[in-house]
Amino acid sequence: ICAIAVDNSLSGCSSTGSGFSNPTSIAFNSAGTIAYVSNMMAGTVSYCSVSAIDGTLSSCADSGLAPINSPAGVVLNSAGTYAYVSGGDSGGVVVKCSVNVDGSFSSCADVPMLGITYTVGAMMSFGATEDIFYVPDLGSSSIFNCPVEVDGTFGTCTVNTHSGTYPSMV
Repeated sequence: ICAIAVDNSLSGCSSTGSGFSNPTSIAFNSAGTIAYVSNMMAGTVSYCSVSAIDGTLSSCADSGLAPINSPAGVVLNSAGTYAYVSGGDSGGVVVKCSVNVDGSFSSCADVPMLGITYTVGAMMSFGATEDIFYVPDLGSSSIFNCPVEVDGTFGTCTVNTHSGTYPSMV
């Protein structure tokens, strides 16, 4: 946790939370009361309470996601009803989980990536209206656009034209 100065510089940084194993991304619910941390080495996602006073993380626990290969990113829809976790050191996958009232995950299942070959997961994101999901693939240096269906699954994904190599987040 760091203080942010008027010039956007960071100062007074300190560690917070516990039980992480090579944390690679963090996402927050829309209320800012729960943080989700992907643990690449453990293959899990932790969820923690966020202090409204100073932003520290506490009461971190396993979210309930069955271990996946190297989770690289976690993102929630704005309603906080679904969490998506990308993984894959060899054969990328996106897993969609229902988010329970207490913040834990349940009913986790792979989301088919129709129309593409996804190889190495990275940090993904929704478009502004949440009808498109952007998935970077480190293995192919591609960014995929996947339409989001009403049930939170993806329609047929397409390759987004971009320049650059090894996109790690969008």
